[in-house]
Amino acid sequence: MDKFWEDKHGRLVIWQKPNIFLIVGIASLFMQVLFGAGGISDFSRIVGSISFAIWAVLEIGWGASYFRRVLGFCVLAFMVLLHV
Repeated sequence: MDKFWEDKHGRLVIWQKPNIFLIVGIASLFMQVLFGAGGISDFSRIVGSISFAIWAVLEIGWGASYFRRVLGFCVLAFMVLLHV
């Protein structure tokens, strides 16, 4: 069970500094809330979806711990379920 939370060096890894894809995804969510429905909101939704999808795939393939990999899988599955 320790391996679920720890990286290959035995350090606890739950929170890491966000990478650019996660930052862009979160910023796009804020833009959608600020601007509501419309042109910039639609563009922001597309950019955010792509950014979150890239982040999730990176976490699934190269996450520092099993927790991060499961988190990436859950985000990607949630996105697929919402868009289907």
